[in-house]
Amino acid sequence: MRETWLKANRRVLLLGMIPPIVLVAVGLIPLAAMPSAERWIRYAAVGAAVVGLLLLALIAIQMRLPRLVYCDGELFVYLAGGGPLRVPIEIVQCFFLGSGAGQIPGSRGSRIGVRNLTMRLDEKATDYHHRNAKPALGRWEDGYIVIHGAWCEPLDLALVGRLNTRLAAAQSDRKRSISA
Repeated sequence: MRETWLKANRRVLLLGMIPPIVLVAVGLIPLAAMPSAERWIRYAAVGAAVVGLLLLALIAIQMRLPRLVYCDGELFVYLAGGGPLRVPIEIVQCFFLGSGAGQIPGSRGSRIGVRNLTMRLDEKATDYHHRNAKPALGRWEDGYIVIHGAWCEPLDLALVGRLNTRLAAAQSDRKRSISA
């Protein structure tokens, strides 16, 4: 059974839908307002509407993808474009809050600080100490998986506490199922 542990940031993705909606409107308004417009105008309008719809579909897919999912002894980490990266639950040690520079520039070119969720992996599990990740979503290096807070649900101490509680329960369940 799949259990979502950390969701995507739906607010940011909803804001990201505004430009494609505008693109669809820019494409459909000339078609409705000028049905007898020149052929190239109609093609450009249809093209804009189709591109806008495709972008909306991509964002809708991203809204449905969580950042962390637990299933059958593995934690699925969604930090890459090609699908989830799998981590055996046994090698996950803990979750904690961190901070780092976000992708949004602040005043005078400085970066605005963002909370991050950091997952520490067992030092002995060197096979899992590095994976390629989308830099916008986070990074995975030196046995730490960092999920940028801008791209997941709001991070706070209560959420980190729930993640660590759920981690301990999943590890305990996993040990019982393996020994049985």
